[in-house]
Amino acid sequence: MPNLDGYETLSAIRGDISTSKIPFIFMTGDKRHSQKGARMGADGYLTKPFISSELMRAIRSSLGGDPKPQVPRLETQRTEGLPKPKKAIPSAPAF
Repeated sequence: MPNLDGYETLSAIRGDISTSKIPFIFMTGDKRHSQKGARMGADGYLTKPFISSELMRAIRSSLGGDPKPQVPRLETQRTEGLPKPKKAIPSAPAF
Protein backbone atom coordinates (compact mmCIF):
# COMPACT_ATOMS: atom_id res chain seq x y z
CA MET A 1 0.00 0.00 0.00
CA PRO A 2 1.59 3.25 -1.04
CA ASN A 3 0.54 5.59 1.80
CA LEU A 4 -0.53 3.35 4.69
CA ASP A 5 0.63 -0.01 5.91
CA GLY A 6 -1.82 -2.67 7.06
CA TYR A 7 -1.65 -1.62 10.71
CA GLU A 8 -2.40 2.01 9.88
CA THR A 9 -5.24 0.95 7.60
CA LEU A 10 -6.75 -1.30 10.27
CA SER A 11 -6.40 1.45 12.87
CA ALA A 12 -8.16 3.95 10.59
CA ILE A 13 -10.97 1.48 9.79
CA ARG A 14 -11.52 0.54 13.43
CA GLY A 15 -11.27 4.17 14.57
CA ASP A 16 -14.17 5.39 12.43
CA ILE A 17 -17.66 4.46 13.63
CA SER A 18 -18.94 4.22 10.05
CA THR A 19 -16.31 1.60 9.08
CA SER A 20 -15.50 -0.07 12.39
CA LYS A 21 -17.60 -3.17 11.66
CA ILE A 22 -16.01 -3.88 8.26
CA PRO A 23 -14.20 -7.25 8.40
CA PHE A 24 -10.44 -6.92 7.99
CA ILE A 25 -8.16 -9.79 7.00
CA PHE A 26 -4.41 -9.25 7.05
CA MET A 27 -2.45 -10.73 4.17
CA THR A 28 1.21 -10.86 5.09
CA GLY A 29 4.40 -12.57 4.11
CA ASP A 30 5.50 -12.85 7.74
CA LYS A 31 3.54 -14.78 10.39
CA ARG A 32 4.88 -12.54 13.16
CA HIS A 33 2.64 -9.74 11.89
CA SER A 34 -0.50 -11.79 12.50
CA GLN A 35 -0.24 -11.53 16.29
CA LYS A 36 -0.03 -7.74 16.23
CA GLY A 37 -2.93 -7.62 13.74
CA ALA A 38 -5.03 -9.85 16.01
CA ARG A 39 -4.33 -7.61 19.00
CA MET A 40 -5.44 -4.61 16.93
CA GLY A 41 -8.75 -6.26 16.05
CA ALA A 42 -8.15 -7.92 12.68
CA ASP A 43 -10.72 -10.59 11.88
CA GLY A 44 -8.18 -12.94 10.37
CA TYR A 45 -4.88 -13.24 8.59
CA LEU A 46 -3.36 -15.14 5.73
CA THR A 47 0.32 -15.80 5.22
CA LYS A 48 1.44 -15.32 1.62
CA PRO A 49 1.43 -17.27 -0.55
CA PHE A 50 -2.04 -18.67 0.04
CA ILE A 51 -4.57 -20.51 -2.08
CA SER A 52 -8.08 -19.38 -2.93
CA SER A 53 -9.76 -21.89 -0.61
CA GLU A 54 -7.83 -20.42 2.35
CA LEU A 55 -8.99 -16.93 1.38
CA MET A 56 -12.61 -18.07 1.05
CA ARG A 57 -12.44 -19.80 4.45
CA ALA A 58 -11.07 -16.62 6.06
CA ILE A 59 -13.79 -14.51 4.43
CA ARG A 60 -16.58 -16.87 5.54
CA SER A 61 -15.16 -16.94 9.05
CA SER A 62 -14.84 -13.15 9.28
CA LEU A 63 -18.43 -12.73 8.09
CA GLY A 64 -19.62 -15.03 10.86
CA GLY A 65 -20.28 -18.00 8.60
CA ASP A 66 -19.36 -21.48 9.55
CA PRO A 67 -16.13 -22.37 7.77
CA LYS A 68 -16.88 -25.45 5.73
CA PRO A 69 -14.40 -28.31 5.74
CA GLN A 70 -12.34 -28.32 2.60
CA VAL A 71 -13.01 -31.30 0.39
CA PRO A 72 -10.70 -31.68 -2.57
CA ARG A 73 -12.54 -31.04 -5.81
CA LEU A 74 -12.08 -33.77 -8.37
CA GLU A 75 -11.09 -32.48 -11.75
CA THR A 76 -12.64 -34.17 -14.75
CA GLN A 77 -10.16 -35.80 -17.04
CA ARG A 78 -10.15 -34.89 -20.68
CA THR A 79 -10.27 -37.91 -22.91
CA GLU A 80 -10.49 -36.11 -26.23
CA GLY A 81 -7.77 -37.25 -28.59
CA LEU A 82 -6.83 -40.31 -26.53
CA PRO A 83 -6.97 -43.67 -28.25
CA LYS A 84 -9.95 -45.86 -27.37
CA PRO A 85 -9.26 -49.15 -25.60
CA LYS A 86 -8.75 -51.97 -28.07
CA LYS A 87 -10.57 -54.57 -26.05
CA ALA A 88 -13.19 -54.34 -23.34
CA ILE A 89 -12.31 -55.53 -19.86
CA PRO A 90 -14.53 -58.49 -18.95
CA SER A 91 -16.84 -57.97 -16.03
CA ALA A 92 -16.57 -60.07 -12.93
CA PRO A 93 -18.89 -63.06 -12.72
CA ALA A 94 -21.99 -62.60 -10.56
CA PHE A 95 -22.21 -64.80 -7.48
